[in-house]
Amino acid sequence: MDHTQTFRSLLSPAQLQYLSTTTPVYYTPRPSLVPWLPDYYFALAAPVIVYWVASLFFHVLDTSDWKWLDKYRLHDSAEMKARNLATRMQVIRAVLFQHFVQTVAGIWWMEVSVAGADVDHVGAMEHLARTLMFVARWTLGEKTSGRMLETNGAEILYWLYWWAIPATKLLLGMFIIDTWQYFLHRGMHSHPYLYKKIHSVHHRLYVPYAFGALYNHPLEGFLLDSVGAGFAEAIVGLAVRETVILFSLSTLKTVDDHCGYNLPWDPLQIIFGNNADYHDIHHQSVGIKSNYSQPFFIHWDVLLVLRLEYHTFLTTISSPFPFAMQSQPTNATQAKDRHYMQLSHSLTRLSQSIGRTAELCESLKLNLDAMRTLAATHAAQFMTVAAGLSADPEQEGMDSAE
Repeated sequence: MDHTQTFRSLLSPAQLQYLSTTTPVYYTPRPSLVPWLPDYYFALAAPVIVYWVASLFFHVLDTSDWKWLDKYRLHDSAEMKARNLATRMQVIRAVLFQHFVQTVAGIWWMEVSVAGADVDHVGAMEHLARTLMFVARWTLGEKTSGRMLETNGAEILYWLYWWAIPATKLLLGMFIIDTWQYFLHRGMHSHPYLYKKIHSVHHRLYVPYAFGALYNHPLEGFLLDSVGAGFAEAIVGLAVRETVILFSLSTLKTVDDHCGYNLPWDPLQIIFGNNADYHDIHHQSVGIKSNYSQPFFIHWDVLLVLRLEYHTFLTTISSPFPFAMQSQPTNATQAKDRHYMQLSHSLTRLSQSIGRTAELCESLKLNLDAMRTLAATHAAQFMTVAAGLSADPEQEGMDSAE
């Protein structure tokens, strides 16, 4: 039986008209989103534009003197300059090169496809109707599914085609990117050679900032970001405009994760547990073997018991021996960083001890001054009493002589 014809027979002319004329708010019939730029080129340009616009926004916050921002900063500017091993110009050049490589690779990878009104959306929905009818009959039975589709078939099909399927494809694409980046990222941390030669470049930024989000070794940038995004697009079967959303959101999320701010009104930091706080821990020595997840969700860290919560991180770095919990360093960079952190904690404890000693000395000085004053007072009283006692016998002798 032709399920499409059967489905059409269940729909009234008004419902067929509804499917052919009703489109969601995000839809545009134009063949390209930007009139002078094909969508497949815009899909390559959008992530680059998003990256630098978002980075510029956070750079303005970094260079501002707004005191109200201080409580949201994860690190101050002095710490950023002191601890980071890459200059800003080195970072900018590396990111620009990665954007060049991913754009060239994208031009080779992306295919020209129709969009907007050039797509036969009604025909695509009729094709989807076959699956809808099969599932409805299998789950609800012939009569119930028939009544349901006759009454609400057009609305169900509209909702599936324009909202449910695109949202599912987007979430699946995010999951694939997360999975690809997680295990590649963790593998580079687990293999000393890969970490030393490749991934350590990214960790030269001990204090992350927005436009350093894609500061990577060129090979890592290509494999981690470009190839991972390409796999997600191919496996899920994203349309060109869906890739614009996924690639732009992934880029924006990566910048936000490295922004260096815990902003309570940031929607990305509200929605996703993998935020600036979470990823900043990974850039510190105490958390470098934790929090590998990027850029969206943290399920792999949770499942593999490698999640380090921010409050646990703060407790760890404030303990007298914060490195007792950690594994031994696997290279000279980690060893040096560990020694610096240990020295910092030792100097902090020494400073606290000196401060307490100074307070005790000041208290002792005050007590000695009080004792000196009290002793002087008692001495004066003693001399007065002694003088009175010595004067009484002389007075009595004079009285006797008379």
